[in-house]
Order: sequence, then structure tokens, then C-alpha cells
Amino acid sequence: MKRYLEIAFVLAACSALYACASKAVVPKEKLENVTKVIYRFEDSSVPPAYHRSYTKEVTGSSSSCVVDSYGEIITHSQYSETSALLTELRKILKDSRFEACYRPAPEGCTGGTGERIHLMVNEEKIFSAEVYHFGGKDYGTFCGGVVANINEKMAGIKCKLQREPHNNSLK
Repeated sequence: MKRYLEIAFVLAACSALYACASKAVVPKEKLENVTKVIYRFEDSSVPPAYHRSYTKEVTGSSSSCVVDSYGEIITHSQYSETSALLTELRKILKDSRFEACYRPAPEGCTGGTGERIHLMVNEEKIFSAEVYHFGGKDYGTFCGGVVANINEKMAGIKCKLQREPHNNSLK
């Protein structure tokens, strides 16, 4: 019986190491053909009046930013002529260490912020990963520094964080 427990322990340890060390690398050829980049920032757990998460999307013809508070859309901004931005994002993707991995968050880890990235070639999702920031550490399914580079490059896509006031006066 003791021998079976030792074997089970070794197998569990190997599985855990494999899960943390395994990486799915996206082929560079696919990154050169990306037609849509989606970046999502998820705010920490705060009251709805202060909570703002947003999704930025870039294609060759347009870009957008949708701001929400726990799923309720606050604003939606749309921009055109973004083919140069998509080209720059492709270069960042191609030049970056770009890997998916798995780093589980510890039990009871709530209240941090999150980021997600999705890469599309036409309608095919070629990569999807997320990182969760909590307590000065990162968890999730994303390894590599490309998320910060993509977020920085997408800074030109402005997100309105508040609804425009409505003028309800009758004229």
C-alpha cells in the first residue's frame, strides 16, 4: 500500500510540474496573419458606480472600445482607419515571447484585476489567454510580456469611462 502511495505522489508531482511548465507557442506565420486583436481589462471588485472594465478590438478597418460595469454597457466608442495599428500589433506579436501556460491562483484569491487577449485570423481564434493580477503576483494562462506591449500600443483607442449627460430640456 505504501508503494502505491509513493507512486501516486510521484505521478501527481510530475503532472503538476508538467502543467506549470507546458507552453503552447503560437507559430509566427499565424501571428503575421492576425485579422483581429481583442484586449479585455477586468476591473477589481468594487461597487458598480466605480467599476469599469473595457474591451478594445482592432481590425484592419476599425477599432472600438466598450466600457462596462459588471456587464452593463456604459459607453461604446468606434474609430476607423486602423490598418496601421493592426500592422503595428502584428509586429509586436511576431517580435514578442508569446506563450500560453498555466499558473493557478491560490485558494481565496479574489479582488484583483484581469487581462485577456484573443487573436483571430478571420473567424478562427488562434490564441486566447488571460492573466489575473493579485497580491503582486500574476496567475492564469498567459506567460510572456506581450500583454503590456499590446495594451500600450492600443492606448490610442480612447475609452469614454462615463455616459454623456443627456439634455432633457424642451426647446
